[in-house]
Amino acid sequence: MVKLEATDEALKARVKGLPEADVVGTHFTEEGMNRRLPIYNKLNTSENGAPIVWTFFENNNIEILRLKVEGVTEEELFETIKAYIEKKGSFSNFQDEQIVQEMRKKRKIREEQEQERKREEEFLKEQEARERQERLLQEEKDRINMEILKDQEKLLLDERSQPLRQYLADMVVPILTSGIIEVSRQRPEDPVDFLVIKDFEYKTNFYNRLSICIRRV
Repeated sequence: MVKLEATDEALKARVKGLPEADVVGTHFTEEGMNRRLPIYNKLNTSENGAPIVWTFFENNNIEILRLKVEGVTEEELFETIKAYIEKKGSFSNFQDEQIVQEMRKKRKIREEQEQERKREEEFLKEQEARERQERLLQEEKDRINMEILKDQEKLLLDERSQPLRQYLADMVVPILTSGIIEVSRQRPEDPVDFLVIKDFEYKTNFYNRLSICIRRV
């Protein structure tokens, strides 16, 4: 004799986990379970709280295999029961062959669905890993391109600023250097005006010398 034990909450949770196709048109709904479980417990429990059916077997010293169904699959329960029964010798299966085939078919469908779910999870993990690797590669490529662009901009800026630097070195720095030296020596009251005058004198002298050179040529 085999006794499957479970709390009302476990039975309700098990029913909720059934495929919708298996519960359509049956009483295996939340409303149906809430209505039928109290009735079943009342009809199958003796005054001392023990199940009526199992009391009969216990009073007749018939061994009862008690199994908790919570957290256990149907396949695991079946194998446990099968091992228990075969321990006492071979047994015959009196179930309707169509029912047996239907059970096997459902079990196979569940196994295939579980395998498909695992394959899909594995595929999603691999896809996520590939996308993460591609993002890292693209980020590194963008970083390298940005460095190249910065180097090119710096080089272009240096090339474009070369004439200006040369002009400053030839035409501005000498005047400013000479003017600052004179400012340090003479300490005029208005250094800015002094530098402007010095700049004007420098330009005048420069163009005078340039005119003399042109006439000589």
